[in-house]
Amino acid sequence: MKRTAIISSALCLALMASGCSYNQGTTTSTPAETTTEETVVTEPSEEVTSEPEITEEEITEAETSIESSSEVSTASHVVKVEVITLKSYKNGPNKLTSVVPRITVDGKEATELNKLLRDHMQEKYPFNVDDNHNDGMATEIEWGVKDNILSIIVHASSTSEDYFTKEALNFDLDTLKPLNSGEVTKRLGMTDEEFFGKVEDIVKEYCKLNEKSYSAYDYEESAALINYDKVTPFIWPDGSYGVVITLVYSEQTQFYGLECMRISKL
Repeated sequence: MKRTAIISSALCLALMASGCSYNQGTTTSTPAETTTEETVVTEPSEEVTSEPEITEEEITEAETSIESSSEVSTASHVVKVEVITLKSYKNGPNKLTSVVPRITVDGKEATELNKLLRDHMQEKYPFNVDDNHNDGMATEIEWGVKDNILSIIVHASSTSEDYFTKEALNFDLDTLKPLNSGEVTKRLGMTDEEFFGKVEDIVKEYCKLNEKSYSAYDYEESAALINYDKVTPFIWPDGSYGVVITLVYSEQTQFYGLECMRISKL
């Protein structure tokens, strides 16, 4: 595969293996001026760390700002994905964003698929900004291609609470239609039994006791959720296989009984 990164100037504007959380309480009386900046964008990391407390704030919004784009050539298709920033909230050097992918396959924009993804992300991860605060879910995107599968990996984090989540969306490159997880598993060369066995090992690892001698996740409850409604295989940007799993918080935590999505190499 050949991957190149194309960076363009972005109009200032406003996506979590483990993930991150944003926990920011912010106040301001006058928003900073909108600026134009050029930044070298590298592949987003698997984890995003918590943001420090910031005092200087800037809010920007634009519908067509392109944060980055990259292109991959496969045996059958040339795929380009641009990360479009719809909104952003900038606190000093740190910026929370609401992004969507814009996909081009073999030189032609995948209009129907792009609309599907944009509608899904705006509905599932709303992000609101005004002169005084930000509210909702900030998002970042990664993507991978292999076995004629395009995977869009979403990292989302709350802008006001200690909460983050993950999601993987898979599409067939010939039809540009969604792929169900069973079909993805088959293309990865695994049976359902082999795939779920690997997922169970990952769940066990997440549910190990920590240094305080308790687990943040309940193994029995989490293992009961190993099915295609709660588990999604996908392709990482480097072409390796990954999985989004569902875990249930243990009774030792403040989130007891709640489900959360986590991400891992497969």
